[in-house]
Amino acid sequence: LKELVQTILLVGQTAGGVICTSFADKYGRRPVALLTNFLLGACSMAVAYAPNIYVLIVFRFLCGLLQQGANLVSYTLLIEHVKSQHRQVCAVLRGVNWSFTIIVLALLAYIMRDESWRTFQMVAALFACNVFLGFFVYESPRWLIANK
Repeated sequence: LKELVQTILLVGQTAGGVICTSFADKYGRRPVALLTNFLLGACSMAVAYAPNIYVLIVFRFLCGLLQQGANLVSYTLLIEHVKSQHRQVCAVLRGVNWSFTIIVLALLAYIMRDESWRTFQMVAALFACNVFLGFFVYESPRWLIANK
């Protein structure tokens, strides 16, 4: 059963890579990044409350779709905001941030090892709720030039 749920997440990530990036090309990087981050937080929280395997599978698929969408669109937004000579450093720092988050989640999982997976899922969902940061980010200048 664990394998099925993980496979569904990966299928969602594949779909998210195609769907969300297409929406970002059409509607703008910033709105899609904000929406995917907000919905990812909501769907991640919903996973913890899934009453049966079918609902769990649906929300894990949506989490995968939104996770990959948020990841790719926010990465594109970041890269399009900096000069070309600084892109490598920004990409590395973003990777370090992701790695640090994974380490914190692993530590949190260890600390919460006696709690249910649902409790951990709710706490982990808070990491996806970073929508408020989007209010400090402007639309990609490259996207604006290409589409306005």
